[in-house]
Amino acid sequence: MGIRGLKGKLEPYKTPVQWTRSSPSNANEDAPTGVVIDGPAFAHWIFNQCCAQKDQSEGPLKALPSYPEISRQALAWLRDLRSVGLHIKHVFFDGALPESKLKIRYERLQQSLDRLRSFRLNNPVLEADPWAQRRSFSTARPKSKGQAPTPSFLVSVVLDCLFGSEFGDRVRVVLCEADLMCTSPDYCTENDIILTGDSDFVVHNPRGRIVFFEDMDFVRNAKNDLVMIRSSCLQSLDFAKRIGVSDLSKWAYFMTIDSRTNVKHAADQAKSDVLSAAQEKEVEKIRATYESSELEATLASEHLNQQAIQVLQRMDPRLSETVYCALTSSSTGEETRFYQVPLFEDTKRASSWQPSQDVRQLAFGLIGLATGCNSDIQEVERKGDRFNVVHVQVPGVHEVEKGLRAQEQRLQESINRLPSYDPISRWRIMALLHVYQWDVEISSNLHGKCHILKTKDRAITWFDVHLSAQTEGVLYSYRILRQALEFFLACEGKEGHGDASRLLTTLQSLPHLDEVIPAPGASLDIGECQWLLKELYGDYINGREVSLEGESAKEAAASKGYASQSDRKKQKSKTNASPSAKNFYAILQDED
Repeated sequence: MGIRGLKGKLEPYKTPVQWTRSSPSNANEDAPTGVVIDGPAFAHWIFNQCCAQKDQSEGPLKALPSYPEISRQALAWLRDLRSVGLHIKHVFFDGALPESKLKIRYERLQQSLDRLRSFRLNNPVLEADPWAQRRSFSTARPKSKGQAPTPSFLVSVVLDCLFGSEFGDRVRVVLCEADLMCTSPDYCTENDIILTGDSDFVVHNPRGRIVFFEDMDFVRNAKNDLVMIRSSCLQSLDFAKRIGVSDLSKWAYFMTIDSRTNVKHAADQAKSDVLSAAQEKEVEKIRATYESSELEATLASEHLNQQAIQVLQRMDPRLSETVYCALTSSSTGEETRFYQVPLFEDTKRASSWQPSQDVRQLAFGLIGLATGCNSDIQEVERKGDRFNVVHVQVPGVHEVEKGLRAQEQRLQESINRLPSYDPISRWRIMALLHVYQWDVEISSNLHGKCHILKTKDRAITWFDVHLSAQTEGVLYSYRILRQALEFFLACEGKEGHGDASRLLTTLQSLPHLDEVIPAPGASLDIGECQWLLKELYGDYINGREVSLEGESAKEAAASKGYASQSDRKKQKSKTNASPSAKNFYAILQDED
C-alpha cells in the first residue's frame, strides 16, 4: 500500500541501471534478467500512461482512455520489456486482502467515489449540443476538468488481456496481497527485478532489485523504435546496510508514525529507542504484514482440488476475495464480503449495481455450495455519497437450481431471437433488456429513460452514462456468474449438475470486457439500441409514443426481425391477449 512520502526519500539510495535492445547475434550471450510484476500497480501505471496521451480539450468522455486502449498499451509495454532482453517471469494480482487492510480498503473506495463525484460536478456537460453548434456555427467543445476517475474494470480488463496473450501462463491471481508473492524467494531471486509502484516493497526485504514504474525511461530513435530502457533500482539488503538497520520493520514503524521524518532519523530511532509494549505490538503488526504467507498453499491443500485451484488463479480479484472469505469464515469468524467497484455513473442517482443484484446473488449461492459457507454475503455498495454494507441472502440448493434454470431460459430466449447480431451487440442488448425488466419490476421512474428517444443527433448526458453503467453492471455480473459456475463445477464435478453446465456453456459466449464495454459509460450504443429503447419504454411516456428521427421505430424493428409496438397492439386486439408488462421478451418476434 506504500508509506506516505517514502519514494522521494529513497532516491539517494538507488543505483542506475539500463537495458539495451539485443541484436540477434548476441541475444543469448547472457541469461535474461527476470521480471516479477506487481499486477495492480501495473494496471494503474498503464492507465496513467494512457491518460497522459489523451487530449483534454476533446471533452470529458473522450479524455477517458478506452478499455481497448488500455489493453493495447499493457501488451505493448510488456513487449518493450522483452525486446531489451528482460524476461517476464511472473505477474501477480491481489486475490484477497487481509482483515488488517479493511480500513484502507474503505478509504480507497471512498477516494474513488469522491473523485467520481468531483468529476461529475466539474463536468456537468459531457458533450456540446450538436444542434446548438449548427445554429451558432461554433466548434467549441466542453473541456475535461478535474482528475479522470479510474475505470471501474481496470484490473479486470488488464487481467483478461494478459490471460489471452503470450504472457498468460505467467499471470496469476493469488489468495493474498500480490506484494507477498512478488517478494517471496520462491518467485524472485537476486538476479531478478521487481516492478512496482509501492514504496514499501523495500520493507519486504526481497532478494531482487526493486524498480518503480515511474523511474523507467524508454529511449526511442527517430523511427520511434525502442533503443534502451534506463532506470534506477533499489536493493533492500544494500539499503539496510547503508542506513545501519537490521530490522526494516522497526524502521518502517518510525517512518509511518511521522511522515515528515527522514530515512536517517528513523534509522537512528530504530537502532536506539527502547519501545514500549504498545509500540512493540505495532511493530509486530508491521512485521506480520511484510512476512511471506503460506495461506494460499494451506487453503489449497485443505479445501480445494487442483482443478478448482486453477480456476481460482484466473478468477476476477473481487470474486476471488469472496471465495477467500468463504473458505476462511469458519476458522476466522470473518463475514463474507463482496466489494462493488465504483461504476462510472451519475452519483446523484442510485447505484447502477442494483439491476444486476439477482445475477450476483446466484453467483454467491454457487460459491456458498462449493465452499460449504451458507452465511449471508455483505455487499459493500454506494449509498448516496458513502459506501454501506448491504446483506444479501445466499440462496440454498433448491433456490440455486431454480435460478440456474431461470437464467438459462432468459438468456437462451434472447440469444435465439437475436440471430442477426454479433455476440458483442447481442450481449449489450441482453444487458439492456435485463435493466428494463428490473425497471418494470420495481416500478421505478420509467419516464426519465424516455428522453433518450427524442433524437439520435444529440449530446450524450449523464443520464445516458448512468443507463450505460447499469448495463455494464449487468455484463460484469454475468462475468462473475460464469466464473462462479466454473469454480462450482471444478469443486463438485459436472456429474448431476446439468443445469449449471448448460448455463456455463451459454455464458461462454460473453465477450471480454474490453470488447463488450469499449469505454467507461459507453457500453450502450444509443444508435444501435434506440429503436429497442422506444419499444421498451415508449408506453410509459405519459401515455403517448415518442417519434424517432429518421427511420421509424416500425421500420427499424422490421429490419431487425422484431415486431413493432403498433403491430403488437393490433395483434393483441385480435387475440384479446394481455401479456404481463414484466415479460420483456414479448417485444421479440419469434423465429418462423
